[in-house]
Amino acid sequence: TGGTRQGSQTIDLSRPASADDDPLLLSGHELMTGIMQLISSVAGGAADKEESAMHLVERAKEIADGNSAYETRTFRQMYEVFTSAFDLVSQSFDAHFGDIQLSQFNPFSFLYFIEHEDARKNPSWKRRSHRFFRSVRPEEAIELHESLFLAELSYVDTIDEIRSGLEDASEWELVYAQLSASPAEPGHFLAVRRNQKIKSDELDVLLSVRGTKEIGDLLSDALLEAESYRGGKAHAGVKLSGQYLVQKHTPLLEQMLELSGKKKINLTIVGHSLGAGAGSIAAYEFNDNPKIQASATGFGCPALLSKDLALVDFITTVVSDSDVVPRMSGSSVRNAILDVMAYDWADVAYRDVQELIRMVRHNFKALPISDDFEKNVLTYIKKMLDESIKPFTERMDRDFGERLDPTLIPPGKCIHFYRDGSGFSGRHTPCSYFDSLEITRTMLDDHLTPQGYHRSMLMFMRDVTNDIHFRFSHDTLF
Repeated sequence: TGGTRQGSQTIDLSRPASADDDPLLLSGHELMTGIMQLISSVAGGAADKEESAMHLVERAKEIADGNSAYETRTFRQMYEVFTSAFDLVSQSFDAHFGDIQLSQFNPFSFLYFIEHEDARKNPSWKRRSHRFFRSVRPEEAIELHESLFLAELSYVDTIDEIRSGLEDASEWELVYAQLSASPAEPGHFLAVRRNQKIKSDELDVLLSVRGTKEIGDLLSDALLEAESYRGGKAHAGVKLSGQYLVQKHTPLLEQMLELSGKKKINLTIVGHSLGAGAGSIAAYEFNDNPKIQASATGFGCPALLSKDLALVDFITTVVSDSDVVPRMSGSSVRNAILDVMAYDWADVAYRDVQELIRMVRHNFKALPISDDFEKNVLTYIKKMLDESIKPFTERMDRDFGERLDPTLIPPGKCIHFYRDGSGFSGRHTPCSYFDSLEITRTMLDDHLTPQGYHRSMLMFMRDVTNDIHFRFSHDTLF
């Protein structure tokens, strides 16, 4: 999307960052000169007075956030995802959105809502909300990280890379690999354990399923509607992917079992993102076969099954802190969009402009800003915000106060690694804990395997072992 408008205010977030709109790229003198030009336009009778006022609000918020390159990058990424989600969800929930359009969404409401959520869901809130859940043991985290490594292997580009990774793992021999992927036919590989126990009646087999590499593709896939499945509901697209894996490999697995002379296949399924979802459905389907006993471990699995189907003990879902994907269903995204659009950010925006002007007056005493000049600017800013922002958010509260109950949640037994204020903690949580979005600055990065899952488990282990040099046997592949 290009410009976004609420009333007569326009802010263009689709432009590449430049010295014209990014204080990170400005010197102190240039920054102050630009701010003074905006302040003067607001204080005077310039034709673009209202637009200058909004640019002043924008600049004040950027400076209040610390001029962080990470803040700038992640906000733009999240905004792009958010606006894409608006389009997708509004198609499914048109009756619930009525005449609300994306053109009415102001990006400042999103930015300030993140600040609001940061303050509300702080480390104390996180510790309190997890306090009655069982802690993750170090040996559990080590085993989970081994599964994460095998899930990451499904993302590599060549069969040789898969073989090399399996050799590093030292336990598995590649049997089959499908590197290409198409809708409902995910990339994956199949491997058999090298040193099978001679006296065991079970043949150990591994299935690693690739997820979606691009967050935009993930968004489109994750917001497909739920459909009937086994007396409950399941994510439509992921269900087809899981069933594809079962149909494709059941004959091969039964042939491997017959050749091995064993009685049953012990199938371990791993995956990340949509691969975790497809693997979970596959585990459900494979377990219908008396010759196969399947279990799945997924990282960042989408909201996949209705609660009656999700409560199974053969699936484990790991969630990294604020990862958006396990919390992302049509209902939860719609609810989050309405929460953001209904948030009244006028007072906090006024606060930022007030603090910016005071900072300018304190640090640049030669600039011509009198008390009357400051009062004139602030009076106009408050009037503009009160007249344009508050009526819209009040209407959102009045006309769209109802929120939908989420239909789908992540499956199985859930484990949450989360920032606790001083480091990372890990707890066994109900999967219903993830039935609503957490809109935070890390909600996208937390979904990735290196920045999210590998990092959260590594920091957890360093905290719990009190060893800052702790390393897993396998590093992240990316």
